[in-house]
Amino acid sequence: MQEKRSFYLLLLIMSIVALVTMAVTNVILYQVAFKEKSQSLVETAQSQARLIEAMARYNRRTNRVNWETPVGERGPTSLLSERAAADTIAQLKDAHKHYVGFGETGEFVLAGIEAEKIVFLLSHRHDKNTEPKPIPLYSEFAEPMRRALFVQSGVMTGKDYRGIEVLAAYEPVDVLNFGIVAKIDMAEIRAPFIRGAVITWLISLVVIFLGSILFRKISNPIVEKIRDSEKQYRSLVEDINEWVWMTDEKGVLIYSSPVVVDLLGYLHSEIIGQSLIDLVDEGTRNAARKRLTRHEHKSEFTNLNAHIINSQRELVPMEFSASPIFDDNGDFSGYRGVARDISERVKAEKMQEEYQQTLEQQVEERTIDLQEINEELKNFTYIVSHDLRSPLVSIVGFSSEIKEDIDDVETSLSEIDVKSDIKEIVANTIPESLGFINKAAEKMEGLINNILALSRMGRRELIIEQVNSVDIVNRNLKAIAYQLEDVDVSLKALPVLASDAISLEQIFGNLLGNAVKFLQSEGRGKIEIWAEEQQDYWQFYIRDNGKGIAEQDIPHIFELFKRVGEQQAKGDGMGLTYVQTLVRRLGGKISCESTLGIGTTFKFSLAKRIN
Repeated sequence: MQEKRSFYLLLLIMSIVALVTMAVTNVILYQVAFKEKSQSLVETAQSQARLIEAMARYNRRTNRVNWETPVGERGPTSLLSERAAADTIAQLKDAHKHYVGFGETGEFVLAGIEAEKIVFLLSHRHDKNTEPKPIPLYSEFAEPMRRALFVQSGVMTGKDYRGIEVLAAYEPVDVLNFGIVAKIDMAEIRAPFIRGAVITWLISLVVIFLGSILFRKISNPIVEKIRDSEKQYRSLVEDINEWVWMTDEKGVLIYSSPVVVDLLGYLHSEIIGQSLIDLVDEGTRNAARKRLTRHEHKSEFTNLNAHIINSQRELVPMEFSASPIFDDNGDFSGYRGVARDISERVKAEKMQEEYQQTLEQQVEERTIDLQEINEELKNFTYIVSHDLRSPLVSIVGFSSEIKEDIDDVETSLSEIDVKSDIKEIVANTIPESLGFINKAAEKMEGLINNILALSRMGRRELIIEQVNSVDIVNRNLKAIAYQLEDVDVSLKALPVLASDAISLEQIFGNLLGNAVKFLQSEGRGKIEIWAEEQQDYWQFYIRDNGKGIAEQDIPHIFELFKRVGEQQAKGDGMGLTYVQTLVRRLGGKISCESTLGIGTTFKFSLAKRIN
């Protein structure tokens, strides 16, 4: 229905444009013709006036009176002048009988003044069978002749002696005190333009009508394709279980996908126009504001966790990812992104945290042994990782197919005028969402691999042998040598001990990798590695002068999937959990001491004798 209204509106607009164009063209042509006709009448009236004056002067010279005529009677009103005028008029009437005028209504009119009346001296073209009748000098008719008799010269439109509107050029005839008018009816001037306008308008309407039918026939398949594509991709945006949103440069929401009703309980009319920051709970508002107002960096952000206030004033944990939008001048104009409900993930992390605490408490109380921990890990990690991989393959495969379809539809959209918000969604929002999906899938793939590694580690039997810890540390340092150009590394008193070489490689590799990753960006880095012998175990230390870890985060750094501090933007939250598990298998413990801006020290013990 909307397409039909648009089509008829287009047809109406095209008709109006064509008709207006024709009208303007006709008006311009009419004005040009009117000006040319006016000039032609002026030239005709002036040439005829001069001709009559010449005839009158000639007749006055040749029409001699006898010698008795007093000299004083030979003035303008003398018998000589009257005879000259009579002779001239007689000649004009004789010539006029053979002149049919110009056009259908054009004619010359010659007149003089007698007794406050305009007396016409030539028979009219429109009244040949009767004598010309005088009309009052100040009548509403014959205005052009009145001006000529009042010794004025020019062109005008007005009523002639019949009361008909004419275009008339008027000119005085000096010698005889007459006036002459060359005129033509305005109706005759206008007629061809009116006729031409009607014909051109009819032709234009027919052409527009036929063109519209042809246009509709050609465009219908394209419109149908665009309509299907619009439905498909609008459905994609509106039906996915993620909130697609867009803000202006002030952070005010200007677009929201319908899923917000299910996620937060807000209607579309309630959410549009609200500030995104105002929807964030005060506890996470400062962090969200920093990420949403870093316009000068012109970069996207991911994994912004915030608690959003829903319509019931409840807090919903959500994860945001977005990209800044810039106009053609490069000026920041808002953000475009997606948000997902992470309530289940938060719940799972909380359960994992509780499980971790319970596990650690049982280990401390010696209510379970290391073998039970290994069996538990084997049952957490191995089965779940395989179950996660199947849907992950489907996600990656389908997102790739959607990306290919978008490229085809975007080409079609460029050829047809569709709503700008649909073009924006197809060209930018959907590809960005797919980008976020692919990034998340890659991240999940790495996480699954790490889970499998952790699972395999749990099932692997330890091989206890004499291991030189200096060799193991040096091999790990060599592997990351390219990162150590501005780092001073110090090794002291590292022992040879009975342990599992592979586990020890993994412990030092992870701890040294973290130490290098979080060194200060300015100045030279420093890493110290040493060991101290105790009665039943060796105590190892790895100290760096890096960025450090906040005091409140230290108790959580060994929790599975728990990312804190700088690690929130990097890693998968498994590295230190992995190290802790390895240390425990080797009969030891691991702990951390750290100060923000100063550095971190990890210390772990390894039993001298492993049962």
